[in-house]
Amino acid sequence: MNFFENLKKIQVNNFIYYENLKTYYDGKSIFEVIEKKDQSEQFLNRYFHCGGKEKVFDPLIKDLLSSKDNKYQHIVSTYFIGCLFLNIISRYIKNIIDIGTEKQKFLYVWFLTTLYHDTVSALEYSDTDHAIIDFLTQIKSKKTIDERINLVKTKYGMKYNLFDHNFNKNTNINLSKCSMYSIDLIKKYFQYRTDKNRLDHGIISGMLLYDRLMQNYAELKNKFANINSKEFKYNGLIFKEIDKDIYAYCAYSIVQHNIFHANNKSYEIIYKQYALDFLIGNKSKFNRKKYPLTFLLGLIDTIEPIKELNKNKLGILDKHDLNIGFNNFFKKISISSNNVNLFKNISALADWLEVKVEKNNNEITINIE
Repeated sequence: MNFFENLKKIQVNNFIYYENLKTYYDGKSIFEVIEKKDQSEQFLNRYFHCGGKEKVFDPLIKDLLSSKDNKYQHIVSTYFIGCLFLNIISRYIKNIIDIGTEKQKFLYVWFLTTLYHDTVSALEYSDTDHAIIDFLTQIKSKKTIDERINLVKTKYGMKYNLFDHNFNKNTNINLSKCSMYSIDLIKKYFQYRTDKNRLDHGIISGMLLYDRLMQNYAELKNKFANINSKEFKYNGLIFKEIDKDIYAYCAYSIVQHNIFHANNKSYEIIYKQYALDFLIGNKSKFNRKKYPLTFLLGLIDTIEPIKELNKNKLGILDKHDLNIGFNNFFKKISISSNNVNLFKNISALADWLEVKVEKNNNEITINIE
């Protein structure tokens, strides 16, 4: 059966973190939410609103997100497909996040991460956008990497710097659990991308998520708590000081999801010029136990099929030639499709995730280690 036909049988409310959000989707299937752009956009906005985080999507972010035809649907589809595979990582997430049940912990970090991971991907399609071209020219005129990053912060109204985050000693989260890459490497990769006339959407989206969540937290605390409070309530929601570490955890997963490894000699030469040696070869891969959130985001973002469909096909998702099957407690994923780009992207997963990929005609299998 077509994969999207299967999604007609699965209820949205099986995978919702906030109880007040469920009132909008009683009896609704996943397919109904991802079938149309306006439904996906509404779902995303409602999710953050119910979490007291609606200001994370300010007009600037919404404009960038709306400029891509199928981006809302891709983002929401990524969320739900990942929820179907939550057993791959949920047991490892629970050891990091200290809120609720194992499933609730997963849903909380998964919604924050996936529903923001591609918010500014439009920045990468900038060959004909004169405003972005001019901005890249300004960035490249800066001598240091930090000057370039500060210019991005200024342009997009960021007040908080993800790379300066101080982790709370009373949580299970630290930089080594958030990121396989050092901050220095991430910054050098940003420099490499800007030198090649690209604004890396993963790095900027992660920086923006952290900043907007921190700004939202500070604004709410200023209104509803005193300056020394370690937690406060807003609209029935509890905000805690340790939430800031979760924001950083999710943001770093977004930052890492678009950092590519060198897969041929020409890239190896370029990467060495930028001191990106760690990204050369197979010595650095994400595994589901040590970096569960980044692992699942990389996996699901790659197999999610909507982003490979052009806008003329989005109205007939349930007719698309696609099937996704899984077995052995979700450790094997089989995908059949005639989409060449989808298969090409999946084939490259083993370059940076600890998986094995096997291809046979129009079927490809991902074995999760």
